[in-house]
Formats: sequence, structure tokens, C-alpha cells
Amino acid sequence: MATEKSVMEQLYNQSIKIIQEGQIVKGKVVSIRPKDVLVDVGFKSEGIVSIVQFSKEDVEVGKELDFFVECIEDDSGLIGLSRDKAIRIQGWDKIVKNAKDGILVEGRPIKKVKGGFLVDVMGIEGFLPASLSAFKGVSDKNILNKVFKFKIIKINNLRHSIILSHREAMQKEKEETKEKIWQVLKVGAIHSGTVKAITDFGAFVDIGGVDGLLYITDMSWSKISHPSEIVALQDKIDVVILNLDKESGKISLGLKQRFPDPWADIETKYSVGS
Repeated sequence: MATEKSVMEQLYNQSIKIIQEGQIVKGKVVSIRPKDVLVDVGFKSEGIVSIVQFSKEDVEVGKELDFFVECIEDDSGLIGLSRDKAIRIQGWDKIVKNAKDGILVEGRPIKKVKGGFLVDVMGIEGFLPASLSAFKGVSDKNILNKVFKFKIIKINNLRHSIILSHREAMQKEKEETKEKIWQVLKVGAIHSGTVKAITDFGAFVDIGGVDGLLYITDMSWSKISHPSEIVALQDKIDVVILNLDKESGKISLGLKQRFPDPWADIETKYSVGS
């Protein structure tokens, strides 16, 4: 009987994970109470974590999440766990990597402060200077707690603080969009676009992130005096790509080329004197 008991104890001890303070471990939500959540991390005792540390999507029995081990056994005999610290530590590691690789991050401005905004990025609080926000003319209600893309421009490893730029993130996304569009653009292809500006010699048309020039001579087979006779600002039009020059970034567009030339084969359609 004693032997059987020792074998059971041995098997039980083998089933317990080796857990140390200061590490991040996987834990399963086993019970949800009004103010806290009971978590099983495979140790001899379970942990209780305040429910305020969980997002709405994570408060679910059976869900596996990461937790930071604060202490092996607290005054109640339970393992001390923190969901917030696990998120911050993992978030910081990812932030450092993303900053090194130049990868944009998502964040939520949570508070307007002097000189800019405080932004939550993966559980880390970052500072967005007003000069780098690109939020000029945008009301606070359309900024706070909304998700935006940011570029990390400075990191302080000692303080675990970061400085962000939404303006540079927008510029980077614009450049990436342009690069993708240039890869698919082909002479002769038809693209939908929006008229962004009108001049005496033509119109500039946005075809999905890059601008092309639609010359007045390529707007209509009949003679016109000004581009405004054919197009207006914000018009949605289908244009043909006539020429591409990626090195200079110039794109020539045509509108009349979508239709047959009415003067082609004119001699077969009409005879002299008709």
C-alpha cells in the first residue's frame, strides 16, 4: 500500500510543471467569478487573476493564455499570476523587434496630453508628438480609442518607453501601396480612378494610390477647349494606361482610347460628295 502511495506521489509530482518566478507560462481559464478568474498553469496550486486584466474575448472557460509568474505561492497558498505583465513583456519584445525591422505597429491613442497623445501599443504606453500625429483638424472623439498604424521612431530600453509617428506610418503605407500598384500596372490595361485635380492641359487621376496624367488630347476624339468639358473633380472614371515610367514615377492615361476612333476607315464609310 505504501509502495502504491509513493508511486502515485511520484506520478503526481511528474505531472507538475517546473515553474519559476519571473517566467511567462501558459495557463487555462478554469473558472470565472465576478471579480477574478481562476487559472490552471499545471502547477500544484492554481492562480487567481483580477478580471480587469482580461479583455472581453479572453474571459472564457477553457481558453489558454500567457501569464507572468509573480510568486510561486502567495499568502493564500495560490500561485501569483499576472496577465497584464505577460502582455507588457511580450509586447515589449515584439516592439523592439518591429522597431529594428521597421515594421509598423497598431495602437490606440488613450489620452490627450501636453504636446501630443499617449498611445497603447501591445500593452506598452507610447508617446505620439502632435507634430508627428497627422491628426490636424481631426476631433478627439475620432482619435481616442481608435486603432491607427504607427512607426516606432525611438526606443528607451531602460524606461520601456517609445516615441511614435503616425505621419511616417502613413507615408510608409503610401509608398508600399505605390510599389504594389506599380507591380500590377500594365500598358493597355483599364483602371478605375478618381479625378484629383484639373489643369489647362489635362487632369490628374488617382488610380488606387498613384496619380496618372490624363492629357486633354487623350480625353475625347472631338476637339475640346478645356478638360472641365469632359471631367470634374472627384469624378469616377475608367482610364486606359498609355505609358509607364517607373523611374520618373510618371503614368500617362487615356480616356478616348476606350472607344473606337470615329475617324478610322472614314473613307470606307463615306464617299466624296455624300
